[in-house]
Amino acid sequence: MKKTIVNLSFILLPGLAFSQIGIKTAQPTESIDVASGNIRIRDINSNISTDSTDKLVVTDPNGVLKVKSSLFIPSTSVIGSKTTKSSNIAANLQATVIFNTNPLLNNFTYASATGLYTALKQGYYQITATVNKDVSMNNPTDGSSAVSLLVNNIVVNIIINGYLPGTQSTNQNFTYVVYLNPGDTFKLTTDYTRTSSITSAQISVVALGG
Repeated sequence: MKKTIVNLSFILLPGLAFSQIGIKTAQPTESIDVASGNIRIRDINSNISTDSTDKLVVTDPNGVLKVKSSLFIPSTSVIGSKTTKSSNIAANLQATVIFNTNPLLNNFTYASATGLYTALKQGYYQITATVNKDVSMNNPTDGSSAVSLLVNNIVVNIIINGYLPGTQSTNQNFTYVVYLNPGDTFKLTTDYTRTSSITSAQISVVALGG
């Protein structure tokens, strides 16, 4: 008598092929859900990407794998310089620093009449600036010097230094990270408690993403 053996697992449990698999968890929420531990792919380092359409694998705060089209690498958006000495600035007058040359200007526009940089792309930006002033025309020359960063005409960062009698020049610098939306503006201003003149200034802006 001929017997036929049937694998009942494929008849009774057809949904297993499409169910979620949990490792160290009885309640998986994704197709494969690893509750703890690391995932290892032994030969992955031998599979080098050469395709420009390949994507990056990242995780969200819950550990779910996702893909990004590209990795954001911080890049310099602005390099500006003031290479010409300004006329004398009256004591305690907040003067805008005008950069007469901008050899690099990405993601921003610049208005030399107002000293305003306008953002074209949203994101976090690291602003680094240096301002040098001549104060030798005073007698005595001691006083306090300030350099301010204004975003949309609101001071968001300020550095103040005091100087002793006999000071001939001042040098101040800062680095500050700010989030800008398209259309947001920023500029630098400076003042001294006595007459002064801006001799030179530099600024760089690095896009950090976001």
